Amino acid sequence: MTGFSFLASVSKAIDYAQQNDALENQKDANVLALMLVKKFRAERNAWLSAFSFASWAMLLVTHRVNKEKHELRGKLLALQGRPAEAAQEIGFLGARREQEMRDMGQAAAAAAAQGRAKGGIEGSAAVAAKPVPQGLVGTQGPATPTVLQGLKKEL
Repeated sequence: MTGFSFLASVSKAIDYAQQNDALENQKDANVLALMLVKKFRAERNAWLSAFSFASWAMLLVTHRVNKEKHELRGKLLALQGRPAEAAQEIGFLGARREQEMRDMGQAAAAAAAQGRAKGGIEGSAAVAAKPVPQGLVGTQGPATPTVLQGLKKEL
């Protein structure tokens, strides 16, 4: 909506500027003053609508970043086996997403409990992970000392 008003106000400003240029040599100061006032108002409206459009664009970007942050934080909480906190973190996205986080958290908690029962690693990292080859980054599973050593060597 603000994009349309911006385009409309810019076109009016251009029209008034062309009319002002056509009447520049006219002797009547009142007509010239009237045309300058119209041009000023059109330019002012163009700048106001441009600011409004930029503000809405920034608001959209901020909303998307905030939504992504909450989604990632909800997934982290769910994978840590804290389904209630994960559902609360992502609850503003709707009941379906909230239930997905609860299910993911309960599955992670069950996998962690199963890993502890088998004598595995304590905590949320109880899910068995394949060993990561030295220097490989970005594979799934908890970070192993070999990956961290590979990162230190590269840095």
